[in-house]
Amino acid sequence: MPQQLDDRMMLLDAMVSDKHEASDYTIRSVETGNPQLLQLFQSIYQDEQRHVHMFMEAMTKRGWQVPLPAHP
Repeated sequence: MPQQLDDRMMLLDAMVSDKHEASDYTIRSVETGNPQLLQLFQSIYQDEQRHVHMFMEAMTKRGWQVPLPAHP
């Protein structure tokens, strides 16, 4: 019988997946020599970062994630 994911696990999975994808687009941005591809990769990277931020906010709001304080 397949295991069901609860809301917390689905948000966490989506956040981790988007963090990984953002990392991939960072590498692609650095390695491309095509200005049009660079612009596309940077745009996709920004979208992925927005998604991660939205997932993090949703998890924090529900008490499922506690952001670490910034260090000076």
